[in-house]
Amino acid sequence: MVIHNIKLRMKMSMKTEEVSNNLKALELLRRERELTKSNIVHLTAPAFKRVGLYEDEIDDFLRDGTDKGIFSFKRDAITLYDPQNKNWNVIPRGSVIMDSEDYECQDNYLNYVIQFAPKKFDVYFNELLRGSKVYFEEKQSKLIVRGIEMPIEYDSKQYYVCKLMFNRSIGEIVSWDELAEAIDDTPVQLHPKVSWRTVYDAVRAVNKKVKEIAGIELFKISRKSYSRIL
Repeated sequence: MVIHNIKLRMKMSMKTEEVSNNLKALELLRRERELTKSNIVHLTAPAFKRVGLYEDEIDDFLRDGTDKGIFSFKRDAITLYDPQNKNWNVIPRGSVIMDSEDYECQDNYLNYVIQFAPKKFDVYFNELLRGSKVYFEEKQSKLIVRGIEMPIEYDSKQYYVCKLMFNRSIGEIVSWDELAEAIDDTPVQLHPKVSWRTVYDAVRAVNKKVKEIAGIELFKISRKSYSRIL
């Protein structure tokens, strides 16, 4: 009976890790797409490795996305920009390209070229986010994300960040000084113990903790304001 329970917990743990890694990979693609402002992005195997996907797992993840119709991919490919037609062409490595001087070419080969189906990807990603139930239990001082419990040290900066942010609506902008006052329980103008950098580091620490375990971030961060994503 004990052995059965251990095996069951191991199986559940592996499933949670698999889901978490896929969420991290999808977030990696989304961020790269936002940064490049393009529906074609380049990613190397080490980039996927940093979010927990290795070798065959990368191809499995990308094939699964292709089967869902949210993107397509080429391995060991380059992209060429065609200025005449104003679009990017995906070229398999080793192809012979005529009149290449007419094209703007990437300098080096990259492991993967991924082309998004923008609307389908956005719908799929947003459905995942909506399915990511997130709670902050103040009395027990813990975050619950997709059923995963993450302890937050009571009476810490991260605790007061979570307490205030989860009393605000998703997308509502919260300024750094509101969070500073929540942390210090004193108006910033009267007794500025907590700097904007202290707040910034605390919010980032929560995001990092959640992303490492659940593969998603809770808060959108700018230099001096914040909002809940979930």
